[in-house]
Order: sequence, then C-alpha cells, then structure tokens
Amino acid sequence: MKQTPSGVRPSIYIPLLPPNTNKTPQLLERAPHLTQPAVTLVMGWSGLRKIRSEWERLQELDSNHSPYCTWAWLEGWIQVFGATVTMMTLVVQDDSGPIGIVPFHHPRARRFGQMQRLRMVGYAGYVEPYCMVEEPICMIVPGQEDRVWAAVDRKLSEVLSSRDIDCAVYRRHISSAPKKGLSIRANGLVELRHAKPGPMVAETDGGWAAYKRQLSRSMRDNIAYYPKLLVRHGHTMEIRFERDPVAVAEACRTLVYLHRLRTWEDPKMEHKDYFDYPVHEHILESAIVEMAKAGRAFVAVMSIDGKPAAAQAFLSSDATLLLLYSGFDLAWSKYSPLFILQTEVLKEAANSGTYRFDFLMGKAQWQKRWAAANEGQIEKVVHLKLSPVTVARVIGYWVVRHSRVICLRSTMLRKLKRRGVLRNLRDSTPA
Repeated sequence: MKQTPSGVRPSIYIPLLPPNTNKTPQLLERAPHLTQPAVTLVMGWSGLRKIRSEWERLQELDSNHSPYCTWAWLEGWIQVFGATVTMMTLVVQDDSGPIGIVPFHHPRARRFGQMQRLRMVGYAGYVEPYCMVEEPICMIVPGQEDRVWAAVDRKLSEVLSSRDIDCAVYRRHISSAPKKGLSIRANGLVELRHAKPGPMVAETDGGWAAYKRQLSRSMRDNIAYYPKLLVRHGHTMEIRFERDPVAVAEACRTLVYLHRLRTWEDPKMEHKDYFDYPVHEHILESAIVEMAKAGRAFVAVMSIDGKPAAAQAFLSSDATLLLLYSGFDLAWSKYSPLFILQTEVLKEAANSGTYRFDFLMGKAQWQKRWAAANEGQIEKVVHLKLSPVTVARVIGYWVVRHSRVICLRSTMLRKLKRRGVLRNLRDSTPA
C-alpha cells in the first residue's frame, strides 16, 4: 500500500455510519482516528456502485488479484441478479481509509420456512445457483487480510443478532494451516470452519520458452504432435480470439453449446454440466461481455474444417490469465482440439507479459499437465444462529440440498435426461 507523508491525510475516506443504516456513504475529505479497523454497512446496489472508485483503488494495490475481482465482473453479476437479491457490502477502514470491501447478498424473496443465508457475491450453490465462482470476490489491501476478516467477523455477528438472517457464509484465501471444526462463540453463534486446496496456479517469468521448459517431456512433445496430426489427416484449423463484446456474446453461446455437448455425448457421463440452469449461461455471457468491454476477457474458438470444434473463455487482470469454462466436440477428440487451443492462448499470453496462469479449483489431470500447483487454501467460514427456528430451517435446507445432490448424481435420472438434452442441442447447433 502507498505510504502518505506524516501528518497528511489521504484525500478520500468513507465515513463510519451507525450500525444497520440504509444510507449510502458519501466520500469525504477526512475520517476519524481509528484504533482498530471499523466496518461500514453499505446497503443496495446503488451504494456499492457509489464506492466503485474505492474498489478500483484497492484493485490497483494488488497486482495478483483474481480477474473475478474486477469491477466489470461485478457489473455483469448485477445485471443478472440485481433485481432478485438484497446487497449488503461491508467496507472495512482504518486511519489510512478503506482497506477492504466485501460484498454480501441474500435473496429478496423468501419462501415460508426457507433459511436466509448471507453470502458473498459469486457464491455457487446447489439450492440457489447464483453463480459459478469458488474464489472469494472481494478487494483487500495486501498484508491487511487478517485485520479485515477479523473486522468482518465482528460485523457479521452484529448483523445476525439484529436481523432476520439465519447464517452468514464467506470464503477467504489463507496461506497458513486453517482452523477446523465447529465451535460455539460467546455471542451464542455457532462457527464452522473448513478448508480445501486453493486454485491451481502456474507461474513463469521468461515468456513461453521458459514456461514450456517447466512442462514434462511428453507435454512438450504433444504441443507439436497434435497440430501436425490434424494437418496430416487433411484437415484445416483456425483459432479466433474474440474480444469485441458483440463477438464475445456469440462466442459464449458457442462455448455453452460445446460444453453441454461434451458433457452429455459422453456415454459414461463423467463430467458435470455447469450450464444446467439457464441462469448460468446468462451470468457467463453478461459478466464476460462486461469484462470484454474493459479489455479483461475474450473467448477463443477453434474451428476444424470450418465448424466449431472447441471453445474456452479467458479472464485477465494485470498479471493473471484465468482459464474459465470450456467445451469441445467429441468427434474431434483424437486431435485434442481443446489442448491445441489452450496452447496457443498460453503461448500468446506468456509472450505478452502475463506471468501467472490460474487453472481454477480442483486437481484434474488437465490442470496438472500445465505444471500448476495449488496456491494456498480456500477457507469456508459459516456463522450460524443457535435458535430453534434457525435449527428447523437448517434441517429443511439440508434435506432439500441433499435431495437435489442425489438427483444430480443419479445415473438413472441422468440417463433419462440425456436424450432430451442431446435432442435440444442438435436442434440448436451453432453455425
């Protein structure tokens, strides 16, 4: 974080507001002296939009922030879900001004008996599919993470005590060994913590040639082998990098088609359909188009003999390229079209100065082959009210969630669904 001369206050601060206020903070020239970080509760989308300049200021301080944390992704998320959720953003500040901004939301409409959860923007769930993001979407000054999350914990306790919200859930990056298990805090809340490995990340500091040397011998051989095999068999290929927002929107539809085709044409049905809900396609297109407008996203499409064979979306920040959702036509699988596409994208990015590649969460073989390793851990923290009403709602939520998981994983139900999905896909084949 940039230092200011002694006795000189930074020019912009967000003033502290009374707890649970519905007013939007105004930008002022000074802030009170704070012995520990304090938290302002900013309500609504309009309130979050008014502190956009502070979000972007914090973003500039962290060159390794996830592309998910750019304002453009938030704006795309707002366009899809803004009318259905209530926003509650926690702004953490100390003497130097805001040091953390953490957006939360909960559903605006509530069914009888439904558990009301306060969750971070971008949260992915089985019951309410709000997005497909596992990494935390927030902005924090590097080095201030522990102070910010401690302040967030305190504020969430106040919110749960004063509002009809059953629990609060957030995720955060951690580098040290996580606290695990369940505990009951002094304020009567139940706290549950558990962690899983962070995103798979690979880094290079010498362009494509240096990155290629990090790969295994077989990987380096395959980089040259598959394009030559395709040409040797008499096929032509073309890889397009769609960056214009209009072209990106069209490419997103091709990507979704190929993703679902890859999932449902596989007789073993071993892959998850991440676009099982229409809203997932909407959020992907909306967010990527917004990021494309800011020069932060593109979709690469590979065509073989003039027809789409593979596609993948990519997000970028100052130093990071994130590989998002992908799909390919199984008819061309022996040529590994997605592998060829990824090779060309990574080569261009590495030679253009990108030195960090984010391959998402997980431990799949396709991630490991790019010499990626888990970066830290993602800790999930749940604060839950300990009351009879909340316990009853939790039990109801648990039953609904696990029933849905069983249905999604049921081989019999997936086979019944497969015919209909493939019929619809064949009727909507992209040009």
